[in-house]
Amino acid sequence: MVSFRDGNLAAGSTEGWSHGRPLAKFAPPESECRAPKRRENNKEIAMPVVTWDHIHLRSPDPEATATWLRDILGGEIIRGPGRIDVQLGGAKVFIAEVTQGDGVNAAPVTPYQGLDHFGLTVKDIDAVAAEIKAKGVEFTKEPTTIRPGVRICFIRGPQGISIELLERDQKYV
Repeated sequence: MVSFRDGNLAAGSTEGWSHGRPLAKFAPPESECRAPKRRENNKEIAMPVVTWDHIHLRSPDPEATATWLRDILGGEIIRGPGRIDVQLGGAKVFIAEVTQGDGVNAAPVTPYQGLDHFGLTVKDIDAVAAEIKAKGVEFTKEPTTIRPGVRICFIRGPQGISIELLERDQKYV
């Protein structure tokens, strides 16, 4: 198994990098290579080790989408040959251009089956909501407490993307 953690090589070198991106993924310490196991019918079953790598968006204007993610949510724009990505909340957001006649369907009307939204953790959700509301962001659900220790809100991103912002009180985690 190979792994690439937190966008950094274990030794901190940039060997194997091109345009700020890894050419290869490097193995973590051996202790992290053991697959988790679960029991089923009194048998141990090894499970794959997975980590989040990216979210892939499609946009008729990748530059505007990247700028929105930077200006509204604090993402870092990363440019590469023929592409634009955003580092956001510890994950990469790839943004592919959609052009007329390329066979990509229009965004569905929410709610729909399949991927519904992605969620980002924030501190002080009310302050964050006030800040981005002042920037003109559309809220589809205002900040609300859904259960003790969890407050959420939903915003509409470019191309109708649904984004949840949530704050968890650590005493309930």
